[in-house]
Amino acid sequence: MTDTSTDGTPSVPTGTVSFSANGAGTFARLSCPLSARTTASAQCSAKYKPSASGNQTVTARYHGDTLHAQSSGTTGLSVA
Repeated sequence: MTDTSTDGTPSVPTGTVSFSANGAGTFARLSCPLSARTTASAQCSAKYKPSASGNQTVTARYHGDTLHAQSSGTTGLSVA
């Protein structure tokens, strides 16, 4: 996550990111707490193991904090 605050002062986003997928598979964990990377960014990661072939969509959702809005991102993957 990168700072999306509107007050103009860089700050580290806090809180959690949750993960979901529309296909068959499992996550090592469904959410993770953000950890600071710089004065205005944070990160977390989760491992996903698909259990069926085909196209799938994985979504990450940031739940926001007092200075940062909620947001989400989606990526597609093709499992052979």
